[in-house]
Amino acid sequence: MLDKGPWRPSARPRQGRLGDCWVMASMLAVHETAPERLQALMSRQQDGTVTVHLPGARGPVTVDRLMPADAAGTFVYGRQDSGSPGWVGVLEKAVALQLAGGYRFLQRGFGKFGLELLLGEKARTLLLLPSARQIASWRAEHRAILASTHPLSGRVGTAHGSLPANHVFAVVGAEPSSGLVLLRNPVRPGRVLRVDARTFRRGFISVDVTAPLR
Repeated sequence: MLDKGPWRPSARPRQGRLGDCWVMASMLAVHETAPERLQALMSRQQDGTVTVHLPGARGPVTVDRLMPADAAGTFVYGRQDSGSPGWVGVLEKAVALQLAGGYRFLQRGFGKFGLELLLGEKARTLLLLPSARQIASWRAEHRAILASTHPLSGRVGTAHGSLPANHVFAVVGAEPSSGLVLLRNPVRPGRVLRVDARTFRRGFISVDVTAPLR
């Protein structure tokens, strides 16, 4: 279905029914840190198409704004939070075409690769989870951070329910005084999940962190 909705670069990206959390969480983490880096990837053309320059891909790709929708006319994949696909749908479509020629192959992936694809820069994966103090320091340096859950994370409860297994979150901050880590789930990006140090250690298996983006 053709997306004719507004193009609002300020809106957070939201994951749809496609299991590409590694792409959408990466997009969300960069958007929370340096949204101008994402905006600079896209150039709208006079014919309505958008040329996308992914730094971690071989070259630019031009995509239209025809986005997957269900029989009721509802867009089903990535979109702007509380809105139409817009720039989020375009960027997700460009990633799908660049990597595998379609959406289906985005179902599995690692957050680190999503960051590198969007930024064209190396990201570090840490299996020893950082403290809230370290995370706060990284965020002050304008680094994008992801945290990935493991297959048994569904057994770990939080204030918003059990953690989803094998899922990637954007880490948006931390409170060193209390040890709390602040996360956004790309499925519900408008809500901040606050987890204590014990929950963070039990529910997450790795963290990906970029160099400073500003």
